[in-house]
Amino acid sequence: MKQIESNIKRVMEEALGQSTTSLSYDDIKQKYLKANKKNIRLSKLFSTAVLIPILLLSLLIVGFSYYKFIWVNANIQIKNESQDFSDYKTPLESFYEILETNKTKDLIESRKISIFPIRVPYKLNNFERIKGSGVIFQMATDIDGVHKLVDMPLEYFELYQNKEGKKVVVRQKFSDSMTEQLNANSKRIHFTSRYPKGTKRLNSFGNDLALIMDLQLGRKKIILYHIEENSKVTEFDIYGTVDGSVLEAIAHTYINAK
Repeated sequence: MKQIESNIKRVMEEALGQSTTSLSYDDIKQKYLKANKKNIRLSKLFSTAVLIPILLLSLLIVGFSYYKFIWVNANIQIKNESQDFSDYKTPLESFYEILETNKTKDLIESRKISIFPIRVPYKLNNFERIKGSGVIFQMATDIDGVHKLVDMPLEYFELYQNKEGKKVVVRQKFSDSMTEQLNANSKRIHFTSRYPKGTKRLNSFGNDLALIMDLQLGRKKIILYHIEENSKVTEFDIYGTVDGSVLEAIAHTYINAK
């Protein structure tokens, strides 16, 4: 019976793997067993005769709140609720402000201290590289009543522009959270990453994870998590006022650059 229960759980989880409800398998099971704890026979029949109708009913009642899938032991969720990004400031608007208000390094210095391999293709189809710089953001800390600013790991920013004035900004950084999930000893899901409605997964990146989203006002963004040969993950945030297919091509250019 345990094997049957396990099989049904696996099948249902696979079938529902693209969505979720507010009630889990275990929630439903425990509620059912508690209600039927005096009837051992009914309890044993739970998995084979009762679970599926209850699950299906719960789906009809609760409805889907987001689409989800698993990547390197991380739970990736795409919301169903619409969001307003019209006031959201991206590096497309704040590239020079980021460089002016934080510590910066040139490419040679950046590569000396970076904990990820910085890729610089220099040339993108129809785009001119305007500027690139390593950036060290700072985080405020308060330890034992002492307030101080601590340097964060270096990130690398580049700005491109074409003859039509369309801009692209590429941000590269080490992804500590995804690297931890990739190399976790336990296969349990410890990390959840959420993305706005309309986000789509791009399927042309093999084992890497690439997501594209619409930030409105003609702006799009690709988040690309690239698995390096040393089993660490580099994150590329690629912003642009161009078509998604152009951003996707740029993402491929970057992971193949040195």
